[in-house]
Amino acid sequence: MVAKQATPKKVAGVKRLEVGGQIRNKADVASIRAWINGQSVPVAIKGKKWKGSVSVEEILPYLTPGSKTAELSVLAEDSEGNTTATVVAIRVPKKL
Repeated sequence: MVAKQATPKKVAGVKRLEVGGQIRNKADVASIRAWINGQSVPVAIKGKKWKGSVSVEEILPYLTPGSKTAELSVLAEDSEGNTTATVVAIRVPKKL
C-alpha cells in the first residue's frame, strides 16, 4: 500500500520529499525499490512499513513545472523472488 501524498521534510538544512506506505500481506518482503518520475528513491523497511526520501533538488528537474502530481513507482520483492509493482500518482506539496 502506497501513501498518495508526498511529505516535505527538512533534514540538516536540506529539503527532502518523503514517500512511504504499509506492507499489507504477510509475505516476507525482502526489498522495496521506488522511483519518483523515474528517479531512484532510497527505501528503508521497518516492520510492516516502508519509507523513502530524496532531496528536492535531486528530483526537481524531473517534476513538471506547476504540476500537482508526480508518478511514484514501487517494486516489492519477497524472499522467494516473487515481485509486485505499483504505480500511483502522488500529490506533490506546493511548498518544496
